[in-house]
Parts: sequence; structure tokens; C-alpha cells
Amino acid sequence: MAQQVERLERAGLVTGLTTGPSRMLRAELGLVLDLTADADGLPELRRHAVPLVDARRRRDRVLPDSMSVRERELARRRSPPAARRWHFLVNVTEASLREMVRKHHGTALEDESPHA
Repeated sequence: MAQQVERLERAGLVTGLTTGPSRMLRAELGLVLDLTADADGLPELRRHAVPLVDARRRRDRVLPDSMSVRERELARRRSPPAARRWHFLVNVTEASLREMVRKHHGTALEDESPHA
């Protein structure tokens, strides 16, 4: 993802999402960039999400929408900070995201928990 962000910017995707019908996807792309920045240890990736912030957004949204009541409750408890910054609740922990990145990219930061 980090390698592709520059290409996305050159193509106008990130800045193009700030106006028009595509603006509805700003928070989703911001979420992906922010989660990747945290999970992959790439804080510079987060700067690409800055133009996507919509200060009017205040209500949390559960992803995916089709979650059961139990899954929604788990999402409320387990959502990583990056998801909460974008007002999304997801039923996945930050540790799970890091593990996924490790498997697919092998570049995530080592788990900082005392049990590692």
C-alpha cells in the first residue's frame, strides 16, 4: 500500500476524493491509509490521509454493515485507534491487523506487547 500511495496521488485519486460524488469514499480511503500506517509502521503514510478528513463526521459506522448484534458489540470493544479516528468500528484488533501485514508484506513492526 505504501508503495502505491504516490501513484494514487499522481493519478489524482486522493485529492480527487475531496470534491464531487467520490467524496463519499474519503473516510474509507483514510481508514485504509491510517490502518496501514499503524500496522506497517509507516507514520509517513498517514500524511496522505490528511486531505481526506471531514470534521463534520461524528457518528461511528460499523464495518461491514451486515454484522450481527454480537459482532457489533465486539467491534465496539476491539476497534483499533486508527479505525476510531475515522469513526469506524471494525471487529478486528490492532494485533490481528499487524499479523495480517506481517504475513502479506513482512514489514510490520514487531508486536510491542510484553508477551512477545
